[in-house]
Amino acid sequence: MRGVSDPLSASAAAYDALPYPSLPRAVTQPDRLAVVARLFGLSPAPPSRCRVLELGCSDGGNLLATALAHPGAEVVGVDISPGQVEAGRAAARALGATNLRLEVMDLREASALGTFDYVVAHGLYGWIAPPLQAALLDVVAGALRPQGVAYLGVSVLPGSYPLLAMRELLLRRLAGVVDPADRVRAARATVEALAEVAPPATAGPMRAMRDKVRRSSDAWVRHDLLVEDNHPTWFRDLAGATAARGLQYLADADLPTTLPSTYLDPERVKLFDRLARDPVEREQLLDELTDRTFRRALFVPEGAEVDRKVGAGRLAGLSLVARYRRPEAWPDLALGAHEAFRAEPEERGQAVAAPAELRTRHPLARAALRLVAERWPLPEPVDGLAERARARAAEAGWPTAAPAPEDEPIVAEHLLVAAMRGLVDLWLEPPAFAPTPGERPVASPLARWRAAGGHEVVNVLHQAVPLEPHERLLLAALDGSRDRPALVAELAARAAAGDLTLADGDRPIVDAAERDALLAGVVDRTLAWFGRAALLVG
Repeated sequence: MRGVSDPLSASAAAYDALPYPSLPRAVTQPDRLAVVARLFGLSPAPPSRCRVLELGCSDGGNLLATALAHPGAEVVGVDISPGQVEAGRAAARALGATNLRLEVMDLREASALGTFDYVVAHGLYGWIAPPLQAALLDVVAGALRPQGVAYLGVSVLPGSYPLLAMRELLLRRLAGVVDPADRVRAARATVEALAEVAPPATAGPMRAMRDKVRRSSDAWVRHDLLVEDNHPTWFRDLAGATAARGLQYLADADLPTTLPSTYLDPERVKLFDRLARDPVEREQLLDELTDRTFRRALFVPEGAEVDRKVGAGRLAGLSLVARYRRPEAWPDLALGAHEAFRAEPEERGQAVAAPAELRTRHPLARAALRLVAERWPLPEPVDGLAERARARAAEAGWPTAAPAPEDEPIVAEHLLVAAMRGLVDLWLEPPAFAPTPGERPVASPLARWRAAGGHEVVNVLHQAVPLEPHERLLLAALDGSRDRPALVAELAARAAAGDLTLADGDRPIVDAAERDALLAGVVDRTLAWFGRAALLVG
């Protein structure tokens, strides 16, 4: 540890005073990083047997998910805040994550921890002073193994300019406010007032900022909006700084953000391709055209042989989970007709991408994509999918052409397009879970622990799952010791204790028989939904 005058020591005090909990993030998990590396021709370490380091791990919430998902992995996190690290250690003890090690450590001393297959730093780069930014990149470059992958979640320009402008305004107005809670309250009130008085020319951006602040936690306001150091970067500068340390840019962890077609129609993509002179310029232009605020950039050692001609053959051994809607009944479309597989639009940085879509008339490809959607939320292996799709189509009474050698490659090409457009998530080592509840349902230990503690709940796919109060109480009770009648009794007891309100419209339900009948239906419906939400493991 360094002296109290060091900027990191001041930062430690700020995070101890108002902790910033870490959530499991799918894009930082070793399975996601390994999949992207494999698509570009690399041979990353298997997630189940790897070393993972997170710099600026907060309370280890992200790494706890990693450690529980991969008991054979060695998972290490460092943070400058003693209070947050101790909270993470307590959580690891409670959940038996013996492979998770959290250390109170200056990031400049993290080189002593050895080398790693995956190195993660989410957001940290933009929240530290430039000398520390250089030290962070030094540590990342030194810690990465030859086939390793580094994730840098970085605030980027030009999209971050509005946040910087608001930060400067707030810091000026709040100069005399010292207490962290008072500063947060004053910041919220100021943003509300600015949105009210803004003239038409700036009303839209001001209200967007107000809405973001309303949605955000006090920790976000304190540590993102009012942070002492906030230094977003241009992608070209980040690429230059990493290259000087022997690292090369691979891609973004969120693959669709690397494709101009995510934001532009085909004609504009052609024009964009003429404007982009090299890979770095290509990424920089995308940031500028989309007003991107944040990148989830992946880097690998310069000696790693990256092959950017991503082919469908690299999907071999992977599995996929659909992110598009389930299709209607199989016989509803004529053979040879086009079918659209469509996901909802997503916010990627500041830009809102167009709804992801894949349109195809190939019968077997359509059958394969339908089968993947039918299996949701379970992962469907890529290997042998064409054969399974043909069998499923025949079962549904939907004829396909006679088997041919090109079936597997054609289906794989469609799956690769679906992955690059964000229609499916790819997995190297997909997690096991129960899509239907058993006699004595068991929830994911991490989800159960987070539900009981009042935290945001994340499923085994590392996706956030919003819960109603009764759903949170039920999830926390799913330890495998209770059947459905016992779960009804548990919710009834929580209602009697005042933890749960039961009503028919405005009429409170007090009759025991009516209460139990209501709760029995609630338990059945909620358990079924938990299965579809990938929250159950047994």
